[in-house]
Amino acid sequence: MLPTMQDESYLRTKQQAAKYLNVSQGSIERLMRAGLPYVKLRGLVRFRPEDLAAYIEARLVERIPEGRKVPQSAANTKASEA
Repeated sequence: MLPTMQDESYLRTKQQAAKYLNVSQGSIERLMRAGLPYVKLRGLVRFRPEDLAAYIEARLVERIPEGRKVPQSAANTKASEA
C-alpha cells in the first residue's frame, strides 16, 4: 500500500529532502526562504515528495545536440523567456 498524505512516512524530513536534492541542510533552509514549499506539522518541517520533484523539474535544462535544428515554436518560446 502506498503512503498517503495522512501517513507521516509520506512526508520527507529536511535531512531526507537535502539528500534527495543533493544539497546541504543549510541549502534547504535557503531554498525554503526562497519559496520551496514545505509543511509544518506540530512544529516540525516536512516536504511533500511531489514538491521536491517539481523543484527539480522546474530547473531542468534541455540540451539540443549539435547539428539538430530547434523547432520554430520552441525557438520562439525560448526567445520570449529571455
